[in-house]
Amino acid sequence: MIKNILLTSDFSDTSKLVFPVAKYLQEKFGAKIHLAYVIPTMPYVPTGSGTLVTTVQIQEMQDEALKKNKESRLEALNEMISENFNGNAKAVCLYGDLDHELEKYVIENKIDFCIMATEGENSIDDKLFGTNTLHAIRNLSCPVFTLPKNHSEAKFQKMLLAIDLVEENFSFLLYAKEFAQAFDAELELVLVEPENFLYVDEDKSQLHRIIEELNYPKVKSKIKISDDVIEAVGSEIKDTQADIIIFKTHTSSFIDRLFHRSLTLQALNEYQKPMLTFNNHFNID
Repeated sequence: MIKNILLTSDFSDTSKLVFPVAKYLQEKFGAKIHLAYVIPTMPYVPTGSGTLVTTVQIQEMQDEALKKNKESRLEALNEMISENFNGNAKAVCLYGDLDHELEKYVIENKIDFCIMATEGENSIDDKLFGTNTLHAIRNLSCPVFTLPKNHSEAKFQKMLLAIDLVEENFSFLLYAKEFAQAFDAELELVLVEPENFLYVDEDKSQLHRIIEELNYPKVKSKIKISDDVIEAVGSEIKDTQADIIIFKTHTSSFIDRLFHRSLTLQALNEYQKPMLTFNNHFNID
């Protein structure tokens, strides 16, 4: 089910928190670990007292600086691999825009699972534009498993999936079932309906059909009535003591993200639980 696992590192203590979970999943599925660092694109600014530098010389300086940076980063990544993983792992140093380079690597190397640590919102920029983790969730075509900084390990026995019946792509439901099945875990589908919703009975019937199609004895469903999706799912997490939350993102415009907080970002911050997330690019081959 999982053959290639991507980990991203910025060499912080937080980014290293995913290593125990990654090693556990690597051993369970016989997967290969890809530990990546992305060097951001930065212009080279020569120093000195008014020395004239040609465009070609600037490019050569940039290339030399990048080469040295890449060599030192690869060495550090390989050290982390030798300390935390027992073979079947490679260090990768990419250069460019984080979102673009990671998705390009995911496609070219058939990455089918990404694990990232998250610290939540740390600045006003995070509140406006989202964290690096949220960008990965929105842009990567593989499932992204996030670990909050207070979780250096994860249990895989009780999983809660927040479902939206309006969503047309149900590939993530099949994946979630297979993921839960791999651990013999319980899987609860939670549907949140607004107050005074007129079609609750119809949705109950649709949920029943979905459960029949999933054909997994440990799956069940629940409908909660609330105008606050985050609060309703949060209360169910507490009631069921869910170990892992499964979420599907929705496409939103820049204006939407500017004036309305992303439900996924709210979930990451509010629940402080390991989360398995999918976006609209995800599809089971």
